[in-house]
Amino acid sequence: MLHPNSSNSGNRQSHPVGQADLDYRLQSSASSVFDFPVAPDLRSRDVPAQNQASLQLQQHGNDVAEDGSRSYLVISGGTGCNSIVTAFGANVAYVLPVSDNGGSSSEIIRVIGGPSIGDIRSRLVRLIPEAPPESPTEAIRRLLSHRFSVNMSESQARDEWLDIVQGRSPLWKGIPADRKETIRGFLVYFEGELLRRAQKRFSFRNGSVGNYFLTAAHLFFRSVPSAIFLFSSITGSQAQILPVLVTNHTVTIAAELEDDTRIIGQCEISHPVAQQSTPQFASGAAQAFTLDIDEDEEDENNELNSPVEQNIFFAKGGENEAEAPLESPIRRVFYMNPYGQEIFPPPNPEFLSELASRNTLVYSVGSLWTSIIPCLALKGVASAIARSPSLRAKVLLLNGCNDRETGGYTAVDYVQAITRTLNWHDRRGRSQKGVKSAPFPTLDSLRQGSIEYPTSAFVTHLVYLKGTAIEVDQLALTSLGVNCLAIEPTVQGRLLYDAEVVKLALGKMRIELAGWLGDGGSRFHVTEWLGLFTDISATHLALIFDLSAPPPPALMDVASEIRSAVPETDDIIVKYLNGLYEDADEEHESIMSVTRGLLESFADSDKEAYQELLNRLSEYLEKQLEGKRVSFEPSLTKLDRVMEMNKTTSNTIGLAGGVDLSSVNKGKETRVDLKKLEKQEAKLKAKIDKRAKRVGGPLYEGSKLMEAQKKQQAYEDLFLKVNPLDARASAKGKSKDIHLVNIDVNFGSHRILTGASLTLAYGRRYGLIGRNGVGKSTLLRHIALRELAIPPHITILFVEQEIVGDDTPAIESVLQADVWRDRLLTEERELNEQLNKLETENDGSKMSEEAKEIASTRLMEVHQKLTEIDAETGPARAAALLAGLGFNEADQQRPTRTFSGGWRMRLALARALFVKPDLLMLDEPSNHIDLNALAWLEDYLQTWPSTILVVSHDRAFLDAVATDIVLQRSERLEYFKGNFSQFYATKTERDKNMRKEYEAQKIYREHLQAFIDRWRYNAARAAQAQSKIKILEKLPELEVPESEDTEKFKFPDTEKISPPLLQLNDAKFGYTPDKIILNDINIDVGLDSRIAIVGPNGSGKSTVIKLLIGELKPMAGHVSRNGRLRIGYFAQHHVDGLDPTVSPVRFLQSKFPGKTEQEYRGHLGAFGISGLTGLQTIGTLSGGQKSRVAFAVLSMENPHILLLDEPTNHLDMEGLDALMHALSAWNGGVILISHDERFITNVSKELWVCGDGKVSKYYGDVTSYKKLIVSNLKLRP
Repeated sequence: MLHPNSSNSGNRQSHPVGQADLDYRLQSSASSVFDFPVAPDLRSRDVPAQNQASLQLQQHGNDVAEDGSRSYLVISGGTGCNSIVTAFGANVAYVLPVSDNGGSSSEIIRVIGGPSIGDIRSRLVRLIPEAPPESPTEAIRRLLSHRFSVNMSESQARDEWLDIVQGRSPLWKGIPADRKETIRGFLVYFEGELLRRAQKRFSFRNGSVGNYFLTAAHLFFRSVPSAIFLFSSITGSQAQILPVLVTNHTVTIAAELEDDTRIIGQCEISHPVAQQSTPQFASGAAQAFTLDIDEDEEDENNELNSPVEQNIFFAKGGENEAEAPLESPIRRVFYMNPYGQEIFPPPNPEFLSELASRNTLVYSVGSLWTSIIPCLALKGVASAIARSPSLRAKVLLLNGCNDRETGGYTAVDYVQAITRTLNWHDRRGRSQKGVKSAPFPTLDSLRQGSIEYPTSAFVTHLVYLKGTAIEVDQLALTSLGVNCLAIEPTVQGRLLYDAEVVKLALGKMRIELAGWLGDGGSRFHVTEWLGLFTDISATHLALIFDLSAPPPPALMDVASEIRSAVPETDDIIVKYLNGLYEDADEEHESIMSVTRGLLESFADSDKEAYQELLNRLSEYLEKQLEGKRVSFEPSLTKLDRVMEMNKTTSNTIGLAGGVDLSSVNKGKETRVDLKKLEKQEAKLKAKIDKRAKRVGGPLYEGSKLMEAQKKQQAYEDLFLKVNPLDARASAKGKSKDIHLVNIDVNFGSHRILTGASLTLAYGRRYGLIGRNGVGKSTLLRHIALRELAIPPHITILFVEQEIVGDDTPAIESVLQADVWRDRLLTEERELNEQLNKLETENDGSKMSEEAKEIASTRLMEVHQKLTEIDAETGPARAAALLAGLGFNEADQQRPTRTFSGGWRMRLALARALFVKPDLLMLDEPSNHIDLNALAWLEDYLQTWPSTILVVSHDRAFLDAVATDIVLQRSERLEYFKGNFSQFYATKTERDKNMRKEYEAQKIYREHLQAFIDRWRYNAARAAQAQSKIKILEKLPELEVPESEDTEKFKFPDTEKISPPLLQLNDAKFGYTPDKIILNDINIDVGLDSRIAIVGPNGSGKSTVIKLLIGELKPMAGHVSRNGRLRIGYFAQHHVDGLDPTVSPVRFLQSKFPGKTEQEYRGHLGAFGISGLTGLQTIGTLSGGQKSRVAFAVLSMENPHILLLDEPTNHLDMEGLDALMHALSAWNGGVILISHDERFITNVSKELWVCGDGKVSKYYGDVTSYKKLIVSNLKLRP
């Protein structure tokens, strides 16, 4: 089958295919429509000597294609451009409108619908390569260009059509069998479509076989580009044809005249049929045109069609047939739907892409308002033309005379019509208020400079025939930035373009753009450059150049000269200097100074060559600047109107389309928004790193930058920076509520929050939830560093990472966390020492007494502040906090460096609780503590007096602690009262109601729309339809409710093996004989085991797991494992087992080779690592994403038993739910260590408690166990 998106590859060729080769392929019995020869790459051939000059042309910019020719994009109608297509060569793309409702397409549109393809077919046939009369190519051309006679009767035309469809027509002679059957197959398909619509009585008179074939291909593929590709493949058409709109519906255009009347349909605008009356409406009337249609009559494609009685065709007038002029000039042309409403369809994306890559844009001869303007009156086209990086010339081929659409137009009117149309649609596309905020510009608004893009952004050259009937005001056009080029017509007296005339114009323009014209462009020596213009005849070359003139000085290749003389020069400097000399517009000495400064450091090896280079560059530069001074030499000019010289005029006005550059910023000081600058630099950094990732380069890791920033700043300094010493004093009498509106939070180029509101009431405990990677931790960091406007009197502390270990005892580390207390105690000690020293010295002097007084006063202030912060009870409070978090008395005196990472996190938590800030922020506090400490923490935080903002995915923890839930999603914050269970119930009910409301409103809207569609054009019910339209317009905007985020993990089912699988029998373990951790442990694990092990940290839970997997050996007893047993182990620090320098896909490939990349990506996708995330390096992933990678690795091991040590750390709630469901559905055994109450309850069947060297079964649930822990802690003295 044909690929629907392959129009480019099928149509674009660099050079015409050899005819002999093409005919050979056509005659081959084994050929197909897809094996036509591709044009050879000229770079693989030997280039003739006379064409060597064309290769040098490539060094002067991107205005040439690889073969030295220009690449064209031609906007045109159907017949107007057909006579000049050979002027553009093979490197060309044609953009054609699909709105022509006349000619032989009218009957197809009436009966079948769809876009107009007549102009496209006409161009495709015209581009079939020339061939001998008896060749297969010419036979195909004859068939597809065949038109049924307009003088035939309907039955005669039908009979001829059937002969063609059935293969009996002589038109098939000479066409190879495979092509014949391909074409005939689609014609049969077209006949079938007509039979389905037999009641509409299709007329074949004046019809085109090519149109029928192209229509059938479009109906079959439901794609015009695919139909074009098929046509090109069969015929060998050597150009790219782009419909300006990619649509399957009929496209209608309308013209709004200056007197506010409207004309509907392209035929009625440009060449109306006398028998038909032109539907016109005043602007106040309904913007629709009446169709005499049965209200219930629609075809199967829901396409509105004319009544079966109407069976007419449109025909354009002959060359000499005068058409009645329009009653008023056209103001604008626009698209409309079958209901008469103005619509704004998007252009073909390929059109915009070609505008960004072609060198020359040509507005071809033909109808201005019905051929050219419909291709421009689309969103995005103006910017694509004006900002194209490749377009060097934008050429308007002016018609030889005006037609019905352009009666009385001058050349300036043509140019301004294009400019006004493009600027209006550009402004409308960027306007938030739509059409009402962007009225179509008038000529007055154009002269006042209200249009954003100048005329020269859209038209740079105007080509016209000498003797044209259209007035060409060269002075006015030049003032608009348009260069005029007059060309002699081939046949004197006939104002018609042909290919030779267009070649001549393009050749002149090519020389002008290359910058090689001398003395005003009238003389040039091209003897050695003839290879550049092989597509222009010698006669026309003689018209362009005076070959007897001496050649001008040769252009210097500055880059080559520099590389030759100073080869060590960096390439970027060579390119910079080359551009500086090519566009020299500064003083001679200034440019030479820059040159010397850049090249001097590279010229150590050969000073003589360096000096010669400078001399050559200086001489060349002087000639360049001299030429520019001559060309810009002022001269006297006769003014065409009186100027008031008493007004101050800027000397820069007129250089930029009417903008006064010297006064536009007068009186304004330059301001740089540093925050915006920082954001833009971050975006640029992200873009560069994204590009580096594609080529295997380093990635930008923003989190590491933040960590580095924190490490550079001591904890005490950062604390005092965020919480100044006078913060509490200034807080008296002030509210500690936080309410920030319309906040934006970014991380690099990634937007976290947009226009969100942050509301935290003092004394409430907020749980912040959301998906992994949504930016919860980033939000907390922004608050902690006061990057958001938190009131300065509110103290903040954020617990994110473990403390740095040193020789400080644990309890002293907690006391030092309150920097205010520590600083005040230090100051108290220093003041006491100072007073003691003064007392000892006591010389009785006045100065000594004053020093005592000052010190005593300050000491009293310090004592008062220490009393306010309850400093005396500090050691007792610190000891209680550490005890609650699992530190015994001996541990409290141990240096912090002796604790593991998990225990240091507990220390960090204890330090934060000790400080008691106004806003305490915790990031996953349950990740590094055991169930015992978690139970204590839940109980302790329930009595916390100030505000808490905690990120957690532990539902039980949030149920116990949170008074409010904040949901972060879709770059906003949503607030819910109550704990997590209440939030979940509220959110579920709210989402359910929103879906119901959405469905009800959707049904109501559909009901209103159906009524409007049915009765809008019925006179009896038109008033009711209008009232329904008003109701529909007043309905609130319909927003689709967000779907609930769900994930699914899956572990592969394991085969059954006979027990025993895994056992510990009387096992005993200790790291030293005098310190036994586990004693007499007996565990039997089978495929049906679901065991959860709980207990305080350090009791030996992880040790049990390591004994089972064989990482540790028991001192006594033994471990038995089935020889076929496969064990999957998820370590608490599973990150250590992942390679942070490779992507998840590469990691799986290294561990489990033999699969395709797509299979690895699909497997990762089953665990939530999808899209580009699977191609990032593991080191850049979040904690939850790394856990997902670890689970993906486990599943590929296809284990019988899973041993999971804290698997819920870092997983978000959706991931946790997915893991629970996957484990519940899995048929293998599970032993898990976890602090998550809900996870244990849903996955495990047995609860074992590890403590005092034993592992014993607990006959109760997790909730009762936590209550027991809290009660025991409270019983402690």
